Amino acid sequence: MPAIAGVYNEVAFQGLDKIINDASEAGIKLILPFTDNWHFQDGLFQYVEWGHSMATGDFFTDPTIIQLYKNHVTAIVNRTNTLNGRQYKDEPAIFAWDLINELRDGCNTSAPNATCDPAFTGSVQAWIEEVSAFVKAADPNHLVTVGEEGFYGPGSPDLGSNPSPGQNFTQNMAPATIDFAGVHIWPDLWTVKDPVGFTTAWLTAHIANAQSLGKPFIVEEFGKSVNARDPTTIKTVRDPVFTAVYNMLNSNLKADGIFKGPPDTNQVLVNESTWSSIIEPAADGALQTMLSNPAISNCVPGPLKSTTGSTATAGRR
Repeated sequence: MPAIAGVYNEVAFQGLDKIINDASEAGIKLILPFTDNWHFQDGLFQYVEWGHSMATGDFFTDPTIIQLYKNHVTAIVNRTNTLNGRQYKDEPAIFAWDLINELRDGCNTSAPNATCDPAFTGSVQAWIEEVSAFVKAADPNHLVTVGEEGFYGPGSPDLGSNPSPGQNFTQNMAPATIDFAGVHIWPDLWTVKDPVGFTTAWLTAHIANAQSLGKPFIVEEFGKSVNARDPTTIKTVRDPVFTAVYNMLNSNLKADGIFKGPPDTNQVLVNESTWSSIIEPAADGALQTMLSNPAISNCVPGPLKSTTGSTATAGRR
């Protein structure tokens, strides 16, 4: 959103105001990332440029660049929504913050001669710990997670299932300032041969990891490509993947497990079978399961811990 470091596009900011306000009015909860690992405006590469560096790894280690990131966090959480007058840190529609979308730690565990720079990998972990603590202090009202796909790092017993290197899931999610564990699942981007089998195994492993960490688990993103010229692939290719994810979610909810969902349903239209046959029934089942829990059905929302002197309602009955 900043055109230059610390200088924000007010029109773009007002667009975000509207998204957040619309979500609030619709009872939708949002997970918002502070920045992105990829070549998008205001992402990691932009911060490195602002810091007068040529190395992307400096994003996680250079004090000047880290301060630019912290300045951005401060600007975001203290933004006052032009439509409802609430600061973002007091906004009930915001469920959580991602520190960064899909970071990479420079550890290539998939190369024939696997390489890993322990110093750099450690610096990324130190960055997660430092900036997550900063976010929690700047905004005590909202949850925080990393925002990664969930790749495993060196020494992990699940390393062999990695579709790509560059993270250390169990270590990255371990800090007390990371409130819940999350993954992304993109079998097409990872050239997975058996998307249903992989997705099921990926979820099973990460649910177990999150259980060992004592943290809730969600799928922030997932999807499956289909052939636009052959609509039958929606049922034959995509629906089985979505069925696997939502079946696992609802089974976990009924067992009061740690997989809480709900996954992001990327590029699914409401007139497709994926929506009508899988997502809608799964959402209804999840709702009924949650409402049957006395701790939830009898819940009366309380006020957020306002940092502005005003009171914001924490949720809906």
